[in-house]
Amino acid sequence: MWGAGHGTGVLILGSLGIFAKSALDIETLSAYSESFVGFMLLGIGLWAAHKTVLLQRSGAPDSHILSNPRRSRTLYGMARDTPG
Repeated sequence: MWGAGHGTGVLILGSLGIFAKSALDIETLSAYSESFVGFMLLGIGLWAAHKTVLLQRSGAPDSHILSNPRRSRTLYGMARDTPG
């Protein structure tokens, strides 16, 4: 049932997209969408920085990501395996 419900939703949205393609200026919509995504990413980054500052100020024992050895190893592995 889960797959059928999601498949139906995809068919409906795809059909709407095909019909809307002829009625909308895709270039303008794309430009606005890219700007929206950019602002959302900036907002998420600012929110994460704010939460980090709050955690560090609270003095919680696990307020720093490197204080947890398991997380520290994960970050080390991610940094080590990153190309460039």
